[in-house]
Amino acid sequence: MVEIYAPVQRPEPPLREQLHILFLHPSYDDNNNVLFKLHAPDTDQNGQPGLFAQFAIDACAVIAGDCAGRGWLSLSRDGSDPVEATSTLCKDSYYFHLSDVDSPYAIVPSFRQWSYPHGRLPPHWQQLQYVSDTVSASVNLTTSNLTTAVFIRDRSCRLSGCRDELQVAHLVPDAELDWWEANGMSRYNTGSAATLDDTANALLLRADLHITFDSPSVVFVPKPATDGSMRLVAHALEHSPELEHLYHNHELHPTAVGINMLYARFAWSIFTLLDTFLESKVDRRLALRTTDTGLGDAWGFVTAANCELFSTAASRKRSISEDPPLPLPRAPTDSSVSPPRHGSSRPLPAPSLAQSWLENERQRSDPDGTWDKEREWAQEVWNGRTLTGDEIERWFAVNGIEMRDV
Repeated sequence: MVEIYAPVQRPEPPLREQLHILFLHPSYDDNNNVLFKLHAPDTDQNGQPGLFAQFAIDACAVIAGDCAGRGWLSLSRDGSDPVEATSTLCKDSYYFHLSDVDSPYAIVPSFRQWSYPHGRLPPHWQQLQYVSDTVSASVNLTTSNLTTAVFIRDRSCRLSGCRDELQVAHLVPDAELDWWEANGMSRYNTGSAATLDDTANALLLRADLHITFDSPSVVFVPKPATDGSMRLVAHALEHSPELEHLYHNHELHPTAVGINMLYARFAWSIFTLLDTFLESKVDRRLALRTTDTGLGDAWGFVTAANCELFSTAASRKRSISEDPPLPLPRAPTDSSVSPPRHGSSRPLPAPSLAQSWLENERQRSDPDGTWDKEREWAQEVWNGRTLTGDEIERWFAVNGIEMRDV
């Protein structure tokens, strides 16, 4: 006899009223002044739906290129009666204002047009403190393999705590390599290589949460705890009862991921919300890179047609039409080569003379073909198979990495 259990019950999130808040530009008329819309997954002191005001201010500041903290929110177009940053927003719309700038203040139209504010992060972001997971201190490892390094450092999903079906999630995505290089982001890397394949730019997430993170339906941001300290928590960008019930405002498990990468990821997520502003058939004042200033006039105004070029829909169309087919990867032959992520076009290096000799020796000393079977399994991982908790050490062994306690 086997013991049969009842079907697993799904989470039962409480029913709550939904609220979406519009954030408005005070210098455009009410027919075309929506910057973006944010879902309000927080609650006020009365249990009503709302949005933590500092989160909204941070989002507005990013798209307005405000690194000096000059922005504030108000219910009025003239900016009177500013909203406290520590309050909860519960109204349908708010104006975002900037002091000491020309009117209308310019909007950065896309992540690739945004300049990273080196040394000028908002104070509450700078207050985030990271404590490395105990694995970081108990394992002695030297490897250039990003997947291996992040698995050893984090061990489990940094949001759910689960140890199965894990994937390495990049904060600044591969597709933003040009932005990464133009903004000199490698200065924040843990290693010395100027690559976004660095542990400062990666953390472990369960496979389904990785998809959610890339949607993007969730971001990781600082919010104040009851003791006044800032904690890194998950914030739901889209309405999802189960996601909000399980993870919204829950603190992440400790990780040594870089604060600068987290802020860049927050900005990347917010820029995906700007399509309404860019596609409203109105000339806009935009803040553009020097190479793109020819799109606007002397005052930075860009025609409605050119504004639409920066929308995410236009970006997807260009990506589909311009990107060439991707080559298939070959099987890994060296432990120093990290497996490519989905969509990577980086080719594997040809095996060296020493590697070829080692391959011949392995075949001579392994008549049962055990090594070939392990290589076939490694090829599956290389092609995108998700590692389970029991397979992590096997992956390390195939790559010639020894784990030991110190």
